Amino acid sequence: MELEKTTKVSPATSTCTTPRSPCTTRSRESGALSAARRANAIWKRLVAEYEPPPIDPGIAEALREYVAKRKRAIEAGEVALEQ
Repeated sequence: MELEKTTKVSPATSTCTTPRSPCTTRSRESGALSAARRANAIWKRLVAEYEPPPIDPGIAEALREYVAKRKRAIEAGEVALEQ
């Protein structure tokens, strides 16, 4: 029974977590963004601002050749892993 007493949430601490609470209604009315919309804007900004790290031109060419070789192998049905 003691556990039951400790797990209850008082109304004072939960008012801002319910969908129709006064504080969330005011937030929506004032034009505040939801967490999902804020997160959506953040990931889009991060992707738009992303700059790939510098890579040695020789390594970049070797990677392009390897990818092209693997694509040809996969398309031909030769999908065994290389050792």
